[in-house]
Amino acid sequence: MTVQVAERSAPVIQVLQGIPVERAVIDPATFYPATRRRRFLQKSASFAGLGLTDQFSLFQDGIIGSIHVRVSGTVTLTPGTATAATTRRWPYDLVKRFRFSANGQANLINASGLKIKALEHMYPDRSDRGIVQAIGGASPGTSRQQGTLSGSNEVWGFGSGVTGLSGAQPFELNYVLPVAMDLELLTGAIFAQTQSTDLVLAIDWANSADLFTLTGTATAAVTAAIEATGKIYSIPIVEGRQVLPDLTQFHSVIEGRKTDVAVGDNEVPLPGIGVGRALQRAYYQLWNGATEVPLAMNATNFGPQEWKYGGADIPERYPTGATLAHENEQTFDNDFSTQWGFGIHDFSAKFALRDAVDEGATPNLRLNVNVASGVTVVNPKLEYVQETMFLAPVSA
Repeated sequence: MTVQVAERSAPVIQVLQGIPVERAVIDPATFYPATRRRRFLQKSASFAGLGLTDQFSLFQDGIIGSIHVRVSGTVTLTPGTATAATTRRWPYDLVKRFRFSANGQANLINASGLKIKALEHMYPDRSDRGIVQAIGGASPGTSRQQGTLSGSNEVWGFGSGVTGLSGAQPFELNYVLPVAMDLELLTGAIFAQTQSTDLVLAIDWANSADLFTLTGTATAAVTAAIEATGKIYSIPIVEGRQVLPDLTQFHSVIEGRKTDVAVGDNEVPLPGIGVGRALQRAYYQLWNGATEVPLAMNATNFGPQEWKYGGADIPERYPTGATLAHENEQTFDNDFSTQWGFGIHDFSAKFALRDAVDEGATPNLRLNVNVASGVTVVNPKLEYVQETMFLAPVSA
């Protein structure tokens, strides 16, 4: 079957996503029936070790929709005459940061493993209902059937925030890095098929103290292997031209942190806003306590949850954390609030074209996180993520 380009006179693109591209034309109607989805290994290696960084380049091939990272290995806790436990950062924050850069755009993705795992469950057809993992309590931990954010093919080794542990356990964790905002239209996907492309994935690993609580002479050791595969879409060639979908936008997932948190209202400015940017989601957790845990998003811990802009414009206000938690569960069919304490302001799950927040028209965009009276705030860390679409440099 011969594929016809919709507009023969369409210009040859000289700059696409900030890089020069020869003999290319944006023509989604021709691209979609002609492309082929592909999946292949990008990297396989032993991890550098706790507190260190692994960094590698991706293949310059096709259009990158997502990157899937599998981390598997063994965790060994040796209490000796003392004690060993996991913190609530285990297991998903074994990855302290994923950092993905492409075509001159630094850190399109810059977020912890847990934040990436949570985002995975905000996409359609993803649920953790009935998948049992251990969270809290003494060894082997308290079994939880809802809100683990786990997959049935994942193994945590030891539970999260579990005490009285010893021995060696295998673990297997899976992360999906959403290079594109969606894998149907490939909005935000990355053009990779040129020698000018620079695609780098860095994985910063957590320190031992982030993941384990050890007393006396107790020790912890983690050995692991990384397997990274890409979900890639081929580029059809029609009449000597590369036919492409609309690649005029980048997709970014960026994490920030606020530590000056107190009872009452806590405003969190969202940095990097501007014309041509659209906020898709903003989500957050409050880690609290001498032994830090994520506070459950409920009416006991949280009062009104809002997002604001300008002087005092408040488009959406949830009276309590429980109200926001209900909205999130209804939207995503996942309990983000009970075990991991996430609150999510979502603008894209139903209809992003209508609901996404135009940052050019909403100056001084910020979250307002109200911590309820009665909560004892100790060593707080409000960790928040912005998921944004923004215009990429394109010229003819």
